[in-house]
Parts: sequence; structure tokens; C-alpha cells
Amino acid sequence: MKRQTLYLFVLGIALAFASYLFFSLFFGEDAPPYASEIAAALMGSLITVVITMILLNRQSEAELLKERNVKMLEARLDVYTELIKSLGPLIGNRKLEVSDQLTIQLLNQRLSFVAGPEVLQAFNRFAEYYGAVTVDGKITDSERRGLLQLLGELAVKIRYDLASEEDRRRELESFGEERMRELVLSNITILGGKTNEDVFLAMCDEFDRTYFEELFACLEADGITPKMGQKGFSIDRLIHCFPTHGTRYSGIRLLVGKMEEPLREVVEAYLEGAVAARQKLRRTGGSVFVPTAELAVADLCGLIERIHEAVGAEDGRPTS
Repeated sequence: MKRQTLYLFVLGIALAFASYLFFSLFFGEDAPPYASEIAAALMGSLITVVITMILLNRQSEAELLKERNVKMLEARLDVYTELIKSLGPLIGNRKLEVSDQLTIQLLNQRLSFVAGPEVLQAFNRFAEYYGAVTVDGKITDSERRGLLQLLGELAVKIRYDLASEEDRRRELESFGEERMRELVLSNITILGGKTNEDVFLAMCDEFDRTYFEELFACLEADGITPKMGQKGFSIDRLIHCFPTHGTRYSGIRLLVGKMEEPLREVVEAYLEGAVAARQKLRRTGGSVFVPTAELAVADLCGLIERIHEAVGAEDGRPTS
């Protein structure tokens, strides 16, 4: 199409030059007045025809390109949908069938027609790991989690491969591919068992992520190890912390109803002085919910130290 457009441009220039040489005879002093008007009209008509041909050619080229992109997107979507549907049963099987390896190979062939290079690389990593873990003819739970993690990375690459340039640029500016990857993998980790610090932070917005990074550093400095749950973590069974997304709650929950006196009184007094806006605190069933924005990290660390010392004294543990 580009070569054809170039030919039309060259043809237009050549035609304009030839028309000038030919019709210049009608613009001489000896030519009658009406001859120059007729010549000008003919020249204009010829040039208009050539320009119209060029514009129509460019328009048809753009329409064909748009139609091709739409068909390619539909083909990619069909192949990617079939890919996920086909890989699900393969990961769920505990015993490997001969046909499973053939399914992987056929999917690889189909992907090679439409998939982008990053999707092909991600699927290649999945296929390599699948071949390695199924040598013995079965898939263990830990191996399945590894396959799910690689499948999550593949899903992220597919997401960006299907997005338009504008959508991809806007999402990368506001969220980031690595952040999206962390969120997808965090769901896999949560379904597979307990979370960890990296997954927890991945489920937080920018403010909470900075907040809990400082909190984790504070706990490590004080030698306090949080107990990780499915989505959040707890400290001494009396303080629960939840990420911003993916949970019913977010922020900090203090189980004051389970605290013995005088610890409960100390915690209530501490909150009274530390929390910026008491009216924003929510109480439900003996629990106090504190937004991260209302309790500074340093104040929370101080509160944790008091609770940790009190619980350690009750349990007979040495306290700092």
C-alpha cells in the first residue's frame, strides 16, 4: 500500500509537469483568450483527479489497517481465552496424562501466530516449569502454586498485550505494570495460604504502603515478629492490620475487648492522645478500628511496644 501511494505521488508530479509543458502552448500571447481558460480548467481537473486518487488510496489504507487490527485483537482474545481455559485443568490434575504435554505444545503453536513477544516469553517460562515438575507424572501442591504464579505473570502480559497504546500508557502512568503484577500474584498467594510482607504491601495504596513499610521496619528493630494471616497480619493477637484493597476492613483493628485491665485502660488513654480525630474511630464488637491516616507510625509503634510488654509479662516472657 505504501509503494502504491508513492507511485501515485510520482504520477501526480509527472502529470503536473507534463500538463504544464503541454498547456503552456495555450498561454502564449498568440493564443486566443478562451484557450487559456480551457487549458486552466483541464489542468485543474487532471490535478484534482490525481489528488482524489491519492486521498482515497490513503483512506482505504487506513481502513484496511484498522480492520486488520480489529481482527488481530479478536484473534488474540480468542486464543488467550482458550489458553486460560485449557491450562486450568492441566494445573488441577494431580496425575499427568500423555495428552497434557501435547496440549501445551499445541497451545504454543497457536500462540506463535498472534501473541506478542512478552506473552510468548511468559508462556515459555510456564511450559518449561510445567515440563520440569511433571517429569514424575504428578503435580504436588507446592508445584501447583508455582504454576499458578507463572500463570499469573502470563495473565499480566496478556492484559498489556490486549490493551491499546493509550490505555497502556495511561495505566502505566497511574498504576504501573509491576504494581499490577504484584496484585495479580497476591491473589494467588492468598488463595494458596498465608500472605507475606511483599504481598501485603502490594495490596496497599501508596499512602498505606509507605505507612506499613515503616511499621515493618519498626517491628524488626524492636524484635517483634508479626503473625501473617491470609490477607493481613496480627501482633500479639490483639492488633490486626489490614491492607487497603481486597479486604472488608482496612487500616488497624485493636481488640480492646480482649485486653485485660489495666492494659485496656492504657490503650484507650493512648488512643485518646494519639489519634487525630476521635470521631473517625469505629467500634464494633469490642474492636476499635483506626484509619492509618489518623494514627502516626511512631504512635502505633509505641502502642505496640506497650501491648507487647504487657502480653509478654502475662505469658511469662522476658520483656525489653
